[in-house]
Amino acid sequence: MNVPLTLSLAGVENDQRGLVGGKAANLGVLIRAKLPVPPGFCVTVTAFNQFLDASPNRQELLRILPRLSEEPPERIRNLSQEITDSLADVAIPVLVEQAILTEWREFGDERVYAVRSSATVEDAADHSFAGLFESYLNVQGRDALLSAIRKCWLSLYSARALSYLAKLSLPADQVGMAVVVQEMVPAETAGVLFTADPATGDTSRLVIEAASGSGENVVSGRMTPECFVLDKASMTVLKRTAGSQSGTSMVLDDQTAQQLGTLSQRVEQILPGPLDIEWALCGGGLHLLQARPITGRRKKKTWEERQIWTNANVGETLPDVITPMTYSMLMPLLQGLCGNFFSRLGYRIQADQLIARIGGRVYFNVNTCVALLKLLPAVKPEDIGEIFGGAQEHDACKRQIQLGPDDLPRLKFNPWLVVRRLPKVLFMIMRFYWVRNTQSLQTLPLPPNDPHSFSPESCSNELLVQTIRATLPTQELGEEPVLSYMGLGAFHLVLLLALSKRWFDAEGSAIAARLTTGLGTMAPAQAGRDLWNLAEVAALHPELRRAVAEETDFGPFERRLQSITAGRAFLDQWNGFLSRHGHHTRGEVELINPRWSETPDVVLGIVRNYLEILAGNLNTPATRLTELGEQRRTLEKECLDRLKNPIKRGLFRWLLRHAQRGVAIKENVKSESVRRLSQARLQLLELGRRLVPLGRCADPNDVFFLTVDELRSEYLFGSGEELRKIVAARRAEYARYQKLHPPPVVFGCGNPDEWQPDLIEAAVDHLEGLPASPGVATGRARVLLEIDPRDRVLAGEILVAPSTDPAWSPYFLTAAGIVIDLGGMLSHGSILAREYGLPAVTNVGSATRIIRTGDIVQVDGNRGLIHILERSTPQ
Repeated sequence: MNVPLTLSLAGVENDQRGLVGGKAANLGVLIRAKLPVPPGFCVTVTAFNQFLDASPNRQELLRILPRLSEEPPERIRNLSQEITDSLADVAIPVLVEQAILTEWREFGDERVYAVRSSATVEDAADHSFAGLFESYLNVQGRDALLSAIRKCWLSLYSARALSYLAKLSLPADQVGMAVVVQEMVPAETAGVLFTADPATGDTSRLVIEAASGSGENVVSGRMTPECFVLDKASMTVLKRTAGSQSGTSMVLDDQTAQQLGTLSQRVEQILPGPLDIEWALCGGGLHLLQARPITGRRKKKTWEERQIWTNANVGETLPDVITPMTYSMLMPLLQGLCGNFFSRLGYRIQADQLIARIGGRVYFNVNTCVALLKLLPAVKPEDIGEIFGGAQEHDACKRQIQLGPDDLPRLKFNPWLVVRRLPKVLFMIMRFYWVRNTQSLQTLPLPPNDPHSFSPESCSNELLVQTIRATLPTQELGEEPVLSYMGLGAFHLVLLLALSKRWFDAEGSAIAARLTTGLGTMAPAQAGRDLWNLAEVAALHPELRRAVAEETDFGPFERRLQSITAGRAFLDQWNGFLSRHGHHTRGEVELINPRWSETPDVVLGIVRNYLEILAGNLNTPATRLTELGEQRRTLEKECLDRLKNPIKRGLFRWLLRHAQRGVAIKENVKSESVRRLSQARLQLLELGRRLVPLGRCADPNDVFFLTVDELRSEYLFGSGEELRKIVAARRAEYARYQKLHPPPVVFGCGNPDEWQPDLIEAAVDHLEGLPASPGVATGRARVLLEIDPRDRVLAGEILVAPSTDPAWSPYFLTAAGIVIDLGGMLSHGSILAREYGLPAVTNVGSATRIIRTGDIVQVDGNRGLIHILERSTPQ
């Protein structure tokens, strides 16, 4: 009996899964049940096998594929590339091509089709392989159809698919790939329906996600969908959540959601559930595009497995693997902050409820953050993505982050905590509101022994260790009121954002952002302006200008200044800059990172770049600051005119004043905290230098691989090889973690060794993120992955960066717009962009891997969109 190369979906039987794959078999069952499934046909596994047989490397494939489950991940990725390369030029056999085209013409060669993989292991009850194989939409024409089918076949051998097969111990040589060719539905609205809550496994509820356009918008995570939760028995809508497209009205109404729910019950009578159903709405009619079992969610997860961790916000402060010294310093400090701030509200929060080290990197706990946001008035838990950033708002994994009440920590309110601390709380709050001199709210206490007052030569080892422990931030420092002022400042900014969205509708977020523009009160932003001033001074004196342009090392540059008339005055201004801003660096919370004051070549390189840009007609930062201030004050008046209610106007004035103060306090307190860390770093390096000649360390930087608890004279300056062995082991772990590809979101207790880099659509021309700073700017992209004195951002360019902190401020000063992979409304990059008045979109996720330097890019900071208008030619 001849096995067919193609089959009409209407003729597919359920027992033909080995011939047509899981997706096609399920569609065939639904079509025979008279459900609204678009017509189409299937290219069978037989056709796929004939394609493989046409390869001259067929025998090599038969040798490699059975052994893949035994190979390490890196080897699988290399073999995947070898396999796809070997099949890339294999022609589709003539008989297979004829069968496909004959079926295609019978269905209508003028039509538009969706071409989807249908592997024999796909859409099964125990594993669905959802998202691992390829699908292509809007396919029209002979060549496009054959090309899409070929790509679906080859997707069986992608690195992700082969790795997943190996993980399940499924032999790759025993898996077949069929392809579904289905008439394309021109969807007005589309999405996914789950016949059980995918987050909790609750089978009494239905969850529907919807967005305008094709269902790919929902499945791929390109946009945040609307979400409906229905009671399965009564079809009552229990909850509805707006998506990124919703605006003033939902794209899906309750009646259509209920019709979908009823239709899903018919599907569940035919296919074993719970089910994941893709659907589309076109011309008022509902269409079912595919249905597969929900896998891996039937067993109720443990508390640990339900925890969700994100690098939102913390990813810009600590972008790299954290050293043991920094982490051991950070946790007690956070414990002091948590205990101090939340106990004043009547709650006890432990630091390990909020933060953890996973794969050597720091992550925040989403569950705890959502529970805490529930305590704040006017702030919704779903606002967490806008406030802090993080892929939970824009990634395909968003649908997994549907936290129910059982997933949130129980925050027990203790009224006695409030009563006991009420006098101090009231005093702190009154001081925050009444003290006009903001500077007095921003000063952190220095340690008893000023680190600049002791001489290394005369300081004993024991005194040095004592000085370091006194300088490092501790739990006691976390109880300082000044750090609570930092939290209060951020709180007022969050309230301003929430009320602006409520009072000014769709413009609310942009208005709140503009109202914190051009304040001129933030020290990190002033760092860029002060560097510009250095360049302006150098530009006034030809000899000084030549010295800056010609010298790349600060040592020779400093000596050359001695013979220049304006050199001494310039050097005084230079030293003043380092005194005010020299504690900054990329990843400045990490103690192992050298500061600007230690790397003056970096600062000199920035001044040199500014000197070249000065030749252009760029507005000076001082002029720009004045303009932004005038625009902000005009907007303030317009907002007050729009608020007709006098109570709202009074509240708006009061909140705006303290939100603007709060932004400065938040950034300046953080800057002063980092200044203290830079002092501790220098002392730790001195300690490391003393340990090296004693044989206790191989390098002064080894001291950063110790912990705070190990800073004891008797331990550090004792005898034996124990210290060196401990440091060597920690350095090896640090190096291993540096090679990992950290995901933006970690679910439960994931194994970091299994982390894989996210696949991206490199050809995409439209990206979406958070509208962090309003305005629209178009220019050439400048993609910078890290700070390098050789790099510069020219006037009018769009800076594209993975994350930013104060050390990036010099690059902001000359940019026309900003695009950042990580960050929310409270992140430093967003605040700095607003201060400089730059259109900015943050939390884009993969902008640095999709946009190339030289691309023409438009940044829409009003809507959170990035458009790549023109691609540059790869070098």
